[in-house]
Amino acid sequence: MELFHDTEPSQKQQADQLEESWTAVDPGCPVPSTRDLLEAANVVRKHYRIKVSGPEPPPPLRSWSELTAVAISTQPLAMADAASAAVDAAGGSHHRHGNSKTAQRSGGADGSESTGLAHASPAGPKPVQVLLSRLQQQGYAHPTPIQRQAVPALLASRELLAVAPTGSGKTLAFLVPILVRLRQLKSAGDWPAWPKAVVLSPTHELSAQQARTLNLLLPGSGLRACLLNKATATGNDLSKVDILLANPLRLATMVANRQLDLSGVRFLVLDEADKLFELGFVEQIDGVLAGCSHRDVVRALFSATLPDKVENLARTVLKQPLRVIVGAKNTAVHAVSQRLLYVGQEAGKLLALRQLLAEGLKPPVLVFVASKERAAALHRELLYDGVHVDSISAALSPTACAAAVDNFRSGKTWVLIATDLLGRGMDFVGINTVVNYDFPNSPMDYIHRIGRTGRANKTGCAITFYVEGDAPLLRPIANLIKEANGEVPDWMLRLKKLRTKDRKRPALSPEVVSGANTNTKPVNKGRKKLKRTLATVNANERRQSDT
Repeated sequence: MELFHDTEPSQKQQADQLEESWTAVDPGCPVPSTRDLLEAANVVRKHYRIKVSGPEPPPPLRSWSELTAVAISTQPLAMADAASAAVDAAGGSHHRHGNSKTAQRSGGADGSESTGLAHASPAGPKPVQVLLSRLQQQGYAHPTPIQRQAVPALLASRELLAVAPTGSGKTLAFLVPILVRLRQLKSAGDWPAWPKAVVLSPTHELSAQQARTLNLLLPGSGLRACLLNKATATGNDLSKVDILLANPLRLATMVANRQLDLSGVRFLVLDEADKLFELGFVEQIDGVLAGCSHRDVVRALFSATLPDKVENLARTVLKQPLRVIVGAKNTAVHAVSQRLLYVGQEAGKLLALRQLLAEGLKPPVLVFVASKERAAALHRELLYDGVHVDSISAALSPTACAAAVDNFRSGKTWVLIATDLLGRGMDFVGINTVVNYDFPNSPMDYIHRIGRTGRANKTGCAITFYVEGDAPLLRPIANLIKEANGEVPDWMLRLKKLRTKDRKRPALSPEVVSGANTNTKPVNKGRKKLKRTLATVNANERRQSDT
């Protein structure tokens, strides 16, 4: 007994060891006072402001290093049995000498194939280690709050209603568990033709952004992904695609025409879910839901904002979902410095923007306008001023929008003009300033607009122009700015509170919608001048070639 007491660690030593191991995994999180797993999970949630409601939520990740253990512990029993059968069929020596769990854990830390189970076992560490390596290479050193809770929830096959601020890493929160689980399914031999995961987004631009992120993580996974558009819908063999990124209209049409089989889909994700429902895609979403008929399909909805009406509609899509909210629901990003700027009448907006640019507004700058015509008109005006500017709107082809976005990302363009829909969910790294040229239609639109800056723990600035006609929506926006520690006049906060159905400003005049009010120079005159300049250049080139 003496020897036993001498070698047994004291209570203080155990506490010190626990604190040391906890700190090594997650240096920024407080250490729980006991070994109780439930308390440890609550410590992580409280520290990262994660609120979870629903039965038996899985514990959040403390670091990416826990992903392998979570993948093993959450794999369905049928999948593990299939893997065991696959190894037996292959004559795996570890299965002959022990059970599958022992064999699965006997591999090296580098995820090597020494166990003979790296490919045959869905719990084998190699696929997850490859993904972890890709995450590290791309600079994703630590999971964000929404990733900490959403990743284990989706791996545990829990349906999810997730709300987190803009720029908080929601894309990785669903891509990582999709990649892990699909690789496990493939290793277990449960691999039918046609897509196994579908991600729905309201715009093609957002889907293209998701594709860029996914392409960073795909190497080494053995999985195939496809961005559904007009070209890929007819030119690709979609039966060989594993992950499909799509918009509702095209996808629902292909499902209805039996051009696409979704019966093998295991993950269905609705990104920017509130916008999908607001835009009237309910019928198309229902068609896609009906097509995803696999008994084990997991559905998840992600968004930065979720009005009560949209949440009630979303719950009709999900079965006993976990509700995960990071921070406060429907609030603006605190990392963004926000202010309101009175510009008088509509004509004052262009003058105010020119003055801000002249005073040294720090690029890159994203400018939001109310319509595609407005975007084109403002684009022309800033071009006249010699500003490196471009615009994206529904009036442009996908190729033109993609080129504008790429130029903005690379720094060739200093100012990008966008409409609400096209700018929704887009992740532009390093945007310093957002200008709301036209006042947002709702607090939700405001949150999404200014969320294009202040992303990934960076700071940003948001300036919102307003005129007299914007008064009906002024108070809720002022409250959002006040909640984010911004300065607003007291009289704005004392404005009459309107009912939700009355929160609309008077309809804009045709001149404003068309963009005509933006111009200070006649458009035709500018076009004629441009034509004369081109004619002169062409004439000079002809003369030089003649000589």
